[in-house]
Amino acid sequence: MNSLKLVRCDKPDDPLWSLNTGTWVIGRKAGCDIRIDNPAISRRHAQLEVLIDGAVRVKDLNSKNGTRINKKPVQAGGTLLQAGDRLNLGDVCLALVSEDVPVPCIPDSEMTVSDKPSSYVSINALPYDKLLEEWRVRDDAMGKAYRALFEMIGMLVAEQPLDNMVDETLERLQQTVEAHRYAVFLGQGDKDSLKLFAQRSTHQGTDSHFEISRTILKQALKERKALSLSDLPADRRFAGRDSVMLMGVHSAMVVPLIEQDRVVGVLYVDSKSPVHRYDENALSIAVAFGHLLAAKIVQHQLFQERQEREALESELRVASDIQRGLMPDTVPDVPGYVFHAYQEQTRMVGGDLYDVAVRRDGRAYFLQADVAGKGVGAALMAANILSAFRILNDAEVFPVEQAVERVSRHMFASTPDVQFATVFLALLDPSRHRVEYVNAGHHPPMLVHRDGTLEYLSSGHLPVGVLEDYHWRAKSVPLARGDRLLIFTDGVPDAENEEQAQYGMKRLEAYARAHASLPPKEFVSGLLEDLDHFMGDAPQADDLTLLLVARDDA
Repeated sequence: MNSLKLVRCDKPDDPLWSLNTGTWVIGRKAGCDIRIDNPAISRRHAQLEVLIDGAVRVKDLNSKNGTRINKKPVQAGGTLLQAGDRLNLGDVCLALVSEDVPVPCIPDSEMTVSDKPSSYVSINALPYDKLLEEWRVRDDAMGKAYRALFEMIGMLVAEQPLDNMVDETLERLQQTVEAHRYAVFLGQGDKDSLKLFAQRSTHQGTDSHFEISRTILKQALKERKALSLSDLPADRRFAGRDSVMLMGVHSAMVVPLIEQDRVVGVLYVDSKSPVHRYDENALSIAVAFGHLLAAKIVQHQLFQERQEREALESELRVASDIQRGLMPDTVPDVPGYVFHAYQEQTRMVGGDLYDVAVRRDGRAYFLQADVAGKGVGAALMAANILSAFRILNDAEVFPVEQAVERVSRHMFASTPDVQFATVFLALLDPSRHRVEYVNAGHHPPMLVHRDGTLEYLSSGHLPVGVLEDYHWRAKSVPLARGDRLLIFTDGVPDAENEEQAQYGMKRLEAYARAHASLPPKEFVSGLLEDLDHFMGDAPQADDLTLLLVARDDA
């Protein structure tokens, strides 16, 4: 069987998803086999079944925007997907490729060409090269302007630093429009704050101190219009202004650089000649230069933002890998017990954590915590808490209440006042079948008995990091045959559907009672499916972590 892979049609250079024999779920949810973070994709959108003979069957999982193969909806029982086919999930296009069938170079949109008789009455045709040549040979002002603008259009797609592009623009403007000074001012965050970015002068050298009338700039920005001003010393709005009088400016043009209704800067031109005035043609040329310049500036800003975003996403991916590496890859083997853990974060990194280990004395240590907040700050605090408890757990003696108090004091002393975390810390003695625990403000874990009855390991205590000196009291509970202890963060009961209704404790209790006899792994997977069914396509608002500790029935 040729190696099958799945690739984004719009991003063929991105890493491919290799498809081995088995079932692959595609969706927006973090736990999916193929995750695509796109709002058009449902949390669990579609399923691929790769058979032994290499056939691939696609099934839609009741997605919101549908699943199509080559733009045809998949059948209820599934539709075969062949190498070279396009798989459309909402508006996201994927392609199935193999060693024999590479990535198809077919755009997702198609164009139809018609050879039917035209309805045009007449056509005026002029060779493109001839039209360009006529403008190139013209030596008047419009000919020079056209050549300069034509060169600027080429600069829009050229990769070069912004300061080089702006300087070349002013050079071409100088060749087109007569003036004493040319300058570009760029915004500095505040819409009324401008800073000189580049300048040119027809005099030898450049003015060491570029001073202009702030009144002129403010008027252009306020009206959001290009201004042509003449006889400035005689204009009562500017007469007496030091910037006008000292520099001897008589005429000026001010063009706001506007892109998509946003002012990104100002193009400024002035002249000291008392007889020189800028007419409508000169202002039109300056506006054309300004329009192209604004587009390039915004293009540059977007490129910088994209680079910064990609750098941040790259760092977050590394941080996410590190954080996942901190969590245990495998659950410990404790005779007579089964541990099962699951975690799903709303972002690349988050504040939920869990830990499971077997101590040297034979007892099983397990921990779950939920740091207030989301993102990098919560993730750093989660790593700090996890490391602190692991160090304490490595000691020969490990009283759970003292461990919680020591971590809380450390957290109080080293974090902002608003930073805290809920913690559930426990030790399981498999020989006595008892769990000793401290619940520091964590959502009360649910103890599910074999007969479907429930009880909670309530808190009654503050989270860690709230007070400098606070004492927790340990409790204990027995685990009978068939009991399972479900420890979870707020992401479970607080999960919301598209109507903003919460999953809630009543639904969680109903699921636990109805499925109390399921094996531990099936119990957790069934709960996750029930959550997914409830949420539909609503986004996950909070990190979700589950830890199940189950005693065998036998």
